Amino acid sequence: MMIDQSKFWERPNWLFCLLLPFLHFASIRLTYLWAVTPENVVVFWVPNAVLLAAILRFRGQRALLLAALTFTSDVLANLHALPLHVALMLGIVNQGEVLLTFWLLMRSGASPRLHRIQDFLKFSLTGPVLVSMAAGMTAAAVLHHVAGFKAPYFTLARLWWFSDGLGMFIFTPLLLAFTLRQPRLRLARIDIAILGGALLMTAAVLSAQGGVIDGVSVTPTLLLPVVALIALRYGARLTTLFVAVVSMATALMMTSGMKPFGDVPVHLGVVRTQEFILTLCMIGIGFAVLINEVRARERELEERVRERTRE
Repeated sequence: MMIDQSKFWERPNWLFCLLLPFLHFASIRLTYLWAVTPENVVVFWVPNAVLLAAILRFRGQRALLLAALTFTSDVLANLHALPLHVALMLGIVNQGEVLLTFWLLMRSGASPRLHRIQDFLKFSLTGPVLVSMAAGMTAAAVLHHVAGFKAPYFTLARLWWFSDGLGMFIFTPLLLAFTLRQPRLRLARIDIAILGGALLMTAAVLSAQGGVIDGVSVTPTLLLPVVALIALRYGARLTTLFVAVVSMATALMMTSGMKPFGDVPVHLGVVRTQEFILTLCMIGIGFAVLINEVRARERELEERVRERTRE
């Protein structure tokens, strides 16, 4: 049976409601596998971005139902690491974080498509900064006073804030870019050569053990000009995909002990990884949104000129 994609994305039907909890559960398991250090420090948290992207894509339709479905998968996926009552409380924090982010975005007048630079800035300030910080403070209270974690309260709050904020930054624009209609991308031979060179450079940088190749310091920071070039030439889809791949690869290097930013303590390595991913998102995704907006205005102006010419 073929699925009409245009109708599939009109509103969250039964098939989407069935698939979302599985995707959400898989994103939690992927996070534990890919982005959690042996010391249980989370580099970025993916699941909240999955739910937020779904609610934004459907402009809030059945938002409470989607949150309830993912609340179940959130609790089930975390039971291996947390007691039931703690998993329930943290599940409420996660779903509340996403719903509050969406509500504030709509109150601010931002478009759920995040296709204008002002929408992206509102999203960045609302979700990854303000709401994630509030969620981090709430979750830290649960972990510190209920679960009995020994780490200081503000350390737990900062870790939750940064991991949730980065997850939203990386994966919400990615999922929106691949579910919303975008202009068709046509690649010439030069584009294939550029992308191939970018992938080779990325592989070389990310394969460096301890941030060094033959005695030369090589850190993921060298990839920042590459993501700017991709954003300039190829738009939101390829840029968000590149940002996600590099972020996941850098987090995997960190969690597997490869130390991409040199021989530094684990805590400092995680902070540098998060700072790099944040910069990568701001340069890559922010630049791609800005370029898309400029090109859309150019097309609109050209259409107006053609209409005036016909008149």
